[in-house]
Amino acid sequence: MSQNPTESFQAQSIIDGDSLEIDNIWQTKIRLNAIDTPERNKLFYREATDKLKQLCWDKNIILKNTKDGGFGRTAADVYCGGDFINPKMIEAGLAIVSIKHAKNQSLYIVQARARQNCRGIWAHDITKIYDDKKLRGTSYNRQTVAFTNNTDCKIKLASN
Repeated sequence: MSQNPTESFQAQSIIDGDSLEIDNIWQTKIRLNAIDTPERNKLFYREATDKLKQLCWDKNIILKNTKDGGFGRTAADVYCGGDFINPKMIEAGLAIVSIKHAKNQSLYIVQARARQNCRGIWAHDITKIYDDKKLRGTSYNRQTVAFTNNTDCKIKLASN
């Protein structure tokens, strides 16, 4: 995939909250860099998917910092209609920072605000949405990171 930041695309489909397919000749699957949204059959899966659709559908999409995302996908910083989408998903409380892949410290700041404001996933028992591997780990700069709910939130316990 070319690294031309002025080349724009349209969404062919929204796969889930952190993946979409663009309308280039390869119908490339794109994974948003450094974020992780809830998987199918988890709380907030549908909301995250709908949010990505709201932010990117029928808008010009520009990809920056592209790299191999594994599983036949390209990982990228995604801009839709000029807005940087990766942190917008975190800000909405519909994604967490991917500890393993995040190199941008500002994403953790956005996440802290979403957590403090009890947005989306942060108003629920996050351990019912993400497994321990995604909530704890060593970041790219070798810092140990663990995500927990804000104790000031009135946590709604999940039933699944």
